[in-house]
Amino acid sequence: RRDEFDAKVRLRARYALPNLKNRLRLTLGRGDEQTLVEERPTDGQSPSPASFRTVEDDAWLLGLGYSKQAGLEDGFDFGVGVRLSSGLDPYAKATYRHNFIFRGDTMLRFRETPFWRDSRGWGATTQLSLDHLATDRLLFRWNNIGTVAEDTEALEWGTDVSLYQSLGQRRAISYTALLRGETGADVPVQNYGFETRYRRNLHRKWLFLELSASVTWPREELVEEREINPGVGLGVEMYFGPVPDVELR
Repeated sequence: RRDEFDAKVRLRARYALPNLKNRLRLTLGRGDEQTLVEERPTDGQSPSPASFRTVEDDAWLLGLGYSKQAGLEDGFDFGVGVRLSSGLDPYAKATYRHNFIFRGDTMLRFRETPFWRDSRGWGATTQLSLDHLATDRLLFRWNNIGTVAEDTEALEWGTDVSLYQSLGQRRAISYTALLRGETGADVPVQNYGFETRYRRNLHRKWLFLELSASVTWPREELVEEREINPGVGLGVEMYFGPVPDVELR
């Protein structure tokens, strides 16, 4: 039986190591393992909304990552780490990203993340998103993502459409309609719904607060009824060490 109401608290802290030209980062985070390890993005800098798991599903993870380039540039990232709660689960991942700019206001972003997890084996996440800047303060995004892994023969997929509105002074709000599913499952479309997020700088340049509210209609088994599932979320993100200003958003 599903909870009738989901509440979520996320915490992520990053520290850029200055001796390696800020390319090596130490990360401590609490959240959805699929988000932090398999690059199914949910945080404020990513195209996809939250996966609407309960707090009990969250885990603490400690990771070390290397990025040759920052921001939206093309390039490779590498990372290793371990889950600290509910049994150790080491992981390693690499990410390749490439952006195709059609015009000054339209961009197609490709992201490929092969990974290894002790609990899942080898896998990969592919993400393709189309961005269109409607005005200086409005961005439309159509995001598509799929993940395969050794522990399942299915493709776990998702698609969503979002509108991001900049409110100035490092504040923004987003509105998202989403669809989630799995090929070969008894219920191919396992979740759909809507979410809104508000993100803002909190007193310090390196501290951000994020509030979210969602309503979804999940169903994973044939015996389940598809019922409304409201949720709320609270996220805090901190940056430590020398971080480029473009990343503080």
